[in-house]
Amino acid sequence: GINAEYMGINLFVIFRERMQTKYRFRNLYGEASRDKVENVRPSKVTSESWMARGNSTSFAFCWDTTGGGALAVLPNSTVGKLPANFPMIRGHQGAIVDFDFSPFADNIIATASDDLTAKVWSLPAHNEFKTDLIDASVVLSGHGKKVTLLAWNPTSENVIATTSMDKTVRVWDITNPSNSIVLPEAHEVLLSLEWNFNGSLLGGTTKDRKLRLIDPRARSTISETNTHEGSKGQKFTWLGETGLVVTSGFSSNQERQYSLWDLKNLSQPLNTKNIDNASGVLYPFFDADLGILYLAGKGDGNIRSFEFSDGDLHYNSAPDYRSTVASRAYGFYPKRAVNVMKHEVTRVIKVSEKEIEFVSFIAPRRAPEFQEDLFPDCISEVPAQTAEDWFNGNTVAPNRRSMRPDANVQSFTRSQVLTTSLNANDAKIKALEEQVASLQAELSNRNNTIAEIQAVVARLTEQNELLKQTVANFENAQQKSHEQQSHEQQSHEQQ
Repeated sequence: GINAEYMGINLFVIFRERMQTKYRFRNLYGEASRDKVENVRPSKVTSESWMARGNSTSFAFCWDTTGGGALAVLPNSTVGKLPANFPMIRGHQGAIVDFDFSPFADNIIATASDDLTAKVWSLPAHNEFKTDLIDASVVLSGHGKKVTLLAWNPTSENVIATTSMDKTVRVWDITNPSNSIVLPEAHEVLLSLEWNFNGSLLGGTTKDRKLRLIDPRARSTISETNTHEGSKGQKFTWLGETGLVVTSGFSSNQERQYSLWDLKNLSQPLNTKNIDNASGVLYPFFDADLGILYLAGKGDGNIRSFEFSDGDLHYNSAPDYRSTVASRAYGFYPKRAVNVMKHEVTRVIKVSEKEIEFVSFIAPRRAPEFQEDLFPDCISEVPAQTAEDWFNGNTVAPNRRSMRPDANVQSFTRSQVLTTSLNANDAKIKALEEQVASLQAELSNRNNTIAEIQAVVARLTEQNELLKQTVANFENAQQKSHEQQSHEQQSHEQQ
């Protein structure tokens, strides 16, 4: 009787709390697409990354192979059974353990590998691979051990961060790999690595169960704190511009949990909530535009969602995506890749043992037209600044663009993105040319002045020589006159 009464009270409290919480997306739900990609062989390599990624044109996942790593990159339109053999990225000597598309060019992807390198690849047009891609556009060498994670800067073109089992973090300009920032070994191996919204700071959880915030341009860890007591893996994400972050991990009793932290005071979390007793590490993904946190775990079939409001995260089980099929990897598409006319607010790649399915989170509305509140301006494909700007210490917010289907927006290719840098470089070159012209004019004026002075010196020198000759002639004449007078005087005396 007591246990039943206690359970009844608990259920009433939970029900009351949910009724009091004002969910914006009470009717949000997740559903898997009917069309699947079949005959897949996902990698069995242990990795700290999501191991699946997507963008506006393509999706990628690691393929099971021996003798090096293989990354499958396929058009988003791919459905049905994959052929037994098809071209992939195969240019690493070791397993590929992390990868991601450039946020500014749909045909650029970076990979991190056990072979101690990270590489940047230019994909063929429309992902029409004719043969395996072996030669990378850029090779980033410098780590002393396996490269485990990478992260593109969200505002600055061509800037990417990597971390390694050597416990260092490096930030690279991929157009000039020798121009990199190296943060010396000062912490344990990072288990997650992510830039903040404006690309000024890096954050991550480490193997010694700490959360660390890093200022790479200052080459220092600016803040750290102990996180979850459990011995299993921990993950991290920034909550957009809220000034808060989330970590996921395990309690001392190995219960899965997440903690919400305030960046102004990391001495203790704002709150910590247990989730369940499953063994898979939970990966957090935050939709900063709508304020929804998703938690997905390798080995899980489900994806949970939490709404952020009033400074806290509120769990609403209604939108959960549930499946009995365990995942091998998950990956979240960027917001610009969702189908706004279907009111799809989030799209997820779910890789399982033999197939890939795409999970859509839908916010149903009666009106079929574009919904402004569901789709505010999202982060665009246009970089806010160059790598040179970032390395020089500039910090800017990311560019944004409309999600309206009739907006004048296009997906940017590598050449289009480079045009931004070229235009900036052209302006700098023009300014330098003007400066050179000014210096040349000044130099010309100085040269003219020098020439005039030299001419005066030459004239004076010539006059000086003439004077010297005149003086010499005068002295000779005076000597002769003196000698003649002396001779005449001697002659007179003899007479």
